[in-house]
Amino acid sequence: LYSSSLKDVHDSNFVISVGSFLKSDLPNARYALNNSVITNKGSALYFHPVSDPIMEKIGKKGKSTEFVYHKPLAEESVLYLILNKFGKELPENIQVYLDSLKETRTKIVTETIKETVVEIVKNEETGEEKEVKKVVPKKVKKEVEFEYTKLLENIGQDEKLLDTIDTLLAKKDTYSLMVGEDLITHPNSENLAKLCGLVDKYTDFSIV
Repeated sequence: LYSSSLKDVHDSNFVISVGSFLKSDLPNARYALNNSVITNKGSALYFHPVSDPIMEKIGKKGKSTEFVYHKPLAEESVLYLILNKFGKELPENIQVYLDSLKETRTKIVTETIKETVVEIVKNEETGEEKEVKKVVPKKVKKEVEFEYTKLLENIGQDEKLLDTIDTLLAKKDTYSLMVGEDLITHPNSENLAKLCGLVDKYTDFSIV
């Protein structure tokens, strides 16, 4: 029993689509997603096994939209990833399962810092020298730890997807999840329905 409508998607500023080739499956849903991104200055995540260059014209890739073309039948992992990222006070058995897939990894990141340098400037007329301080940007590399989940491997993605989601989430406060017919025709459709129920109950997403 879905908790949302396409009008709610129109009015949201963060939308996820899973299991629907929106261009042909349901153009009205494509319009709703487009409206969220363009009119509401929102962000959207589009999960599907088949790439869609028409959908990719919506928004700016990596800044307001991200298109994740995953392995076939990986929709369960996508919904678990949503629960892992957005779930609050999840049932113990679900949390234990999600925790079992987590591991701490390290990566090298490049940061720009401001460094003060001193230059000796000579006055050509007087021959006088004086020190001049300048603040210049400097790029430094450092190793940082981050939390990885093996759900990303199931989807065929890496940790960059988590960084992209954080970028898309900036200043967003109304969430909609659209689930398509690929979930209904999926061999594990019953479990997918339960996962949608968990997303509806334990995250801020409304579902259509």
